Amino acid sequence: MIIWWGHKLKTRKAGRGVFDCPGCRSAQRCSLYHVGRHFSIYSIALNETERIEEYVICEGCERKYAPASYRPESVTAASEPLTWDCPKCSAVNPNHTYQCQQCRYSLV
Repeated sequence: MIIWWGHKLKTRKAGRGVFDCPGCRSAQRCSLYHVGRHFSIYSIALNETERIEEYVICEGCERKYAPASYRPESVTAASEPLTWDCPKCSAVNPNHTYQCQQCRYSLV
């Protein structure tokens, strides 16, 4: 009988949260991912033997970053979008923009 065993890299989504994105220059929602080496038999990953990498992907700019400022999202905050109010016209804008969508007032 031949048993085919080895190691396999596997990426899994570990959670969602908020982090300070350097690309968007603001707090953004993100997904936390873990990359691990898993023991496998017949190409089936069984258990993680070593954590290789951890990273977050920003939902605003969709780039990959180190999870240095990652904060897990609370259950109640999951449904609340990150927004800012325009100081000129009081319109609610998404957090990844720096210009009001209604009056074009710029924050920068």
